[in-house]
Amino acid sequence: MAYTFIKTDSTSSDYQNLVTLLDAELKIRDGDEHSFFAQYNKSDMIKHVVVCYEKVRL
Repeated sequence: MAYTFIKTDSTSSDYQNLVTLLDAELKIRDGDEHSFFAQYNKSDMIKHVVVCYEKVRL
């Protein structure tokens, strides 16, 4: 496997997609307390983000 790392910020659509997937998983794990924890999980103004892309060789 090969990896590519991209420096970006929280406006990256790939980063936002990852956050959406994470939020869905946390909603399951947090259960009834999800609303409480979600208030602290804001990521819309992050200036420095690294997104890792995995290239699978066939």
